[in-house]
Amino acid sequence: MVSWVGFTLIAFGNATRISLDRKRRGRPVGAWRFAAIFLGPVVICLCVILEYRERSIFLLPIVVAVYGATIILRGIAVVLLQRAWL
Repeated sequence: MVSWVGFTLIAFGNATRISLDRKRRGRPVGAWRFAAIFLGPVVICLCVILEYRERSIFLLPIVVAVYGATIILRGIAVVLLQRAWL
């Protein structure tokens, strides 16, 4: 249950990030918001590449680091806590 709530919050956070960025740059949001809900980090990376062209080489490692910290490290922490609990 907790994982489902976490992934739902991450999905809506992705959609909010796409929506705010596209509106700030004066572009239509369209299907990007719904793609971000269902495909998450893949769509965020694609949007960064298409929107920021030259700067995306510096921004993509930041995006990957943030998603790595929120998804992968959380899983590692859960496994370690389960081992310590048992």
